[in-house]
Amino acid sequence: MKATIHLEEHVEIKIGPKEEVFSTESKGVLKVINPSKSTTLWGIELKADFNDDVDEIPITNIPYVEAGKEHIVEYATKNDPQIEIKEIFDTSFDGNEVNHLNKDLIYNVDQTLSFQLTVTNKYDTKIKNLAVEKHLPLDTREIRAIEPFPGDITIVEGERVVNWVIPELEAGRVAIVTIACTINPTNVQPYKSGIITARCETEIKMSSLKPVLDGDCDNVDLGVEVIETAEPNQWKLSMGLRNASEFEILLKDVKIEVNGEEKYFKEPMLELEGNLDEPIWKEQITVESITFPEITKKFDYTALFKITEHSTITYEKESDQIYIVKVGMSKLFDPEEVTTYAASDIRAIIDITNTGSATVGKIEIEDTIPSYFEIEEVSAESAGREVELVFLERPKEEPKPVIEDREKATFEDIERDDDYVEEDVQDEDVREYLESISEGIDKERIYHYTIENFKLESGQTIKIQTKGIADKPRIEGSHSAPATVKAYAEHPAKPFVIDAKADGKIPSIVVQFKQRSYKATSIFTKQTDDSYNIEIPITNTGDVPLDNVMLIQPIFSAEYVSHTPPTVDVKIESFSVKSHIKRINPGETVVINLSIKADGPLRQQQATIRIED
Repeated sequence: MKATIHLEEHVEIKIGPKEEVFSTESKGVLKVINPSKSTTLWGIELKADFNDDVDEIPITNIPYVEAGKEHIVEYATKNDPQIEIKEIFDTSFDGNEVNHLNKDLIYNVDQTLSFQLTVTNKYDTKIKNLAVEKHLPLDTREIRAIEPFPGDITIVEGERVVNWVIPELEAGRVAIVTIACTINPTNVQPYKSGIITARCETEIKMSSLKPVLDGDCDNVDLGVEVIETAEPNQWKLSMGLRNASEFEILLKDVKIEVNGEEKYFKEPMLELEGNLDEPIWKEQITVESITFPEITKKFDYTALFKITEHSTITYEKESDQIYIVKVGMSKLFDPEEVTTYAASDIRAIIDITNTGSATVGKIEIEDTIPSYFEIEEVSAESAGREVELVFLERPKEEPKPVIEDREKATFEDIERDDDYVEEDVQDEDVREYLESISEGIDKERIYHYTIENFKLESGQTIKIQTKGIADKPRIEGSHSAPATVKAYAEHPAKPFVIDAKADGKIPSIVVQFKQRSYKATSIFTKQTDDSYNIEIPITNTGDVPLDNVMLIQPIFSAEYVSHTPPTVDVKIESFSVKSHIKRINPGETVVINLSIKADGPLRQQQATIRIED
C-alpha cells in the first residue's frame, strides 16, 4: 500500500499604515495522505532536497498515518512573496470639500469616503484563492463595494471588515475594487492606517522540494498454534521501544477468521516495525476489533483506447476541374454529411480516447499514407491546446536487386523493382497490376511519430490531424490506409500492449492494456515437532498469462527438504526457497507445497512474487 503526496504552498502578507510592510511570510505545507480505508501506514520517510531558501529543514520521519488520515509537515522559506497591495484614495468627486486637518484625504459633503484596493500579481504564474481582508476604523458606517469588481466581496458591518476573495489572478494582472463608506470628517487618518491582510496560494515552488514517499504497510503474519480457550473479543496489543528511534508492536491472543473458519491464535500474530521522531512509552492496550487487510499483488494496466481513423475518402467527379470529397467521419459527425474541398485538399484524422482508468504516458503511431497524398502538416491537440509530436527517423531500406530480364517480370519482381513500366512486360495480368499502381492506389509511405511529453488522463481525447494535397485528383472510389497505434500506461513496469491496426475496411481501432494481477498466500501447517508444510496457492486473477513467475518463500533458519509438483524448478538461496513457474494462464491456480524442518519455533512470513519480463 503506497501513500500519496499532496503539496501546497501558501503566501501570507501583512501591510500596515501608509503601505509600510510590517512582515512577510512564505509557508510551505506538505500533506502526506493515506488513501486506504482500513490500513495504517507505518515507518514513513520523506526524502526531499531543500535549498537555501528554506529557513529550517522540517522533520521528515513520520511514525505512522492512520487509514483515511493525513500528516502535515510545514516549513518556512526566505523568499519574499511577489504580491503587491496598495490603497488609492479617490479624489474625483465633484463638490468635495477639503478636510483642513488632513488635506491628502478627500471626502464629499455627505461624509462619504471612496478608496480603491489594488492587488498586483508579480509572479510569472497565476495565484489562486487570493483573500484580502481590510479592517476599517470604529466610526465607519454604510460600507459597500462599488461594482464591477472581480471575485466576491463580503462585508461584516458590525466588525467593519471587508473580505475580498479572488479565485484566480493571472501573472502580471491587477485586480481593483472600490470601497465606499460613511465616515466622521474629523477623524479620517485611521482610514490610511487600517490593517490589510492578504493570503493566497501560488503554484510557484518556494523551494526545490521534490518529495518522494518511501513507506509501505507491513505484511500480516498469521500464526498456526490454535488456542481453544482464548476469550473472544479480548485482543491484546503490546507496543514497546527497541531503542531510542525504533518501535515494535505485537498482537496477542487473537480471534480471527481464516478461510471462513473462526480460530484463536497465539502470539506473535501481528508484527509492525517503524521509526519514531520522538520516544513513546511501553503500554498494554486492549481493543475490541482489528481488521487484517488482504495482501494482494496487483499491477493495474486498465486503459482501453478507442481509435478511429477517418481515412475513408470518396471522390465524385462534378466537372473537369472540381471534385466533391465525401469523408467518412465515423461516429464523430453525421455519416451523410458532405464536405466540399478543392480538388487537391485531403485530410485524415485519428482520434484516441482513453476510456479506461489508467493514465497514458506515451503513444506511438505508425501511419501509412497513400503515395498520392503529399503531407503538408501533421498536428495534434487535446482539450483545445496543441500537443507536440516527435517524428522518428525512418529505417533505411535495403537496396532492391535489379532484374535483368525485364520482359519475364513476375509479381515478386515488381515488388523488388519500382522501375518497371507496363510497356516492359508482356504478361497481361502483370501489366494491369502495373497500371493500377501508376494510378497511386496501392503505393504507400509510412510515417513514425510519438507523443511523450503529454499525459492522457482517463476520459480525455487527443486528435491527430494530417493535412495534405493529392498530386492527381483522379482517384475514384474509396481508399483507407492502415495505421498502427501503441499506447503505454504511465507505470514503471512493462505494460501489455496490443498493436491496433486498421486494415483499410474497418475504420474503428481498439487498443487495450490488459490487466496483470495475481494472488498468493502462504499457509503453514505443523506436521511433527520439527517439520512443517507450506502450501502456497498462486492464482492468476488478471487478463493475461503470467510468464516466468518467481515465487520466493523465506524460511530463515529452517531446512528445505522437498517440494511438489516436480515440474517446478526449485533452488535455495539466502534463506529462501525460490520456485520458478514458466506460465500461469488467466484464472489458473498453481499450488506449490514445500516441506521444511526447523529445530525451534518457525518464523512465518508470506511469500513474495517477482515477474521476470
